[in-house]
Formats: sequence, C-alpha cells, structure tokens
Amino acid sequence: MEIEYIHLAYYASVALGLVVAMVLANFGLAVIRAANPDLEQLSAYECGFNPFSVAREPFNVQFYVVGLMFIIFDIELMLLFPWVLVAGELAFVTHGYVYVFFLLLGVGFAYEILKNVLAWEEGRNAASVEGAERAFARVLASIRARGFVR
Repeated sequence: MEIEYIHLAYYASVALGLVVAMVLANFGLAVIRAANPDLEQLSAYECGFNPFSVAREPFNVQFYVVGLMFIIFDIELMLLFPWVLVAGELAFVTHGYVYVFFLLLGVGFAYEILKNVLAWEEGRNAASVEGAERAFARVLASIRARGFVR
C-alpha cells in the first residue's frame, strides 16, 4: 500500500522544489535588476512618454455603459451558441428556460432603449472628442520633438 503513494510523494516534492526554485530566482533577479537599473525602467511609462496631464480628469461614463452592455450581450451569445448545437436533444422544458432567459434580456434591452441609455449627450460627447483631439495633438508634438516623425 505504501508503494502506491510513493509516486504522489515524488510528484509533490518535485512540484514544491520547482516552486521554491522559481521564488528564489525571482528574488535573486529582482536584487540584481535593482542594483543595475535600466534607463527604460526609470522612464515614466513603457511607451517612453511623460504624462500629458493629470490622470484625474473627468471621464465620460457612457464608455463604461457601452462596455457593460457589450459584455452582457456577448455573454448572451456565448450561451446561445452551445444551446443551438444541442437544442434538438433537449427536453421541451429546457427550451422554455432558454426562451425566458432571452425574453428577459430583450426586455432589459428595450428598457435601456426607452431610457435613452445609449443616447450620447451632445455637450459631453463634443467635450470628449475635443479632449481626445488635444491629447492626440500633444502625442504628435511629442513624437515630432523626439524626431520620429517630420
């Protein structure tokens, strides 16, 4: 009986040894890299550009709303495809559950349309576009200053 568990003990010891080796290697490499910092590590961001403005500027919430709606209806489609593949093999009650699920999602979507959740306000949208244009102009000026684009 003890022979059966020897393989499990061997596997656990090898796994534990690998974990310990990786953690020690991580700490060792961190100490080496901290002693010799690279110029890229000291830069503000990976792209090499310094921040253009304060990161606490107001952001249009509509982007989040559209993103959440995309996730909801993307999950709906993700549930629809497997159901379509096995729909012929399922009981009638299962079809009823799926139809109720899609009916609830449709009612929610109709409610969002009636409440104008997807309607962008002119003032906020125009401000967002102007802010994006200003940010793009600053990025382009910074790229030109570095000599990448003429």
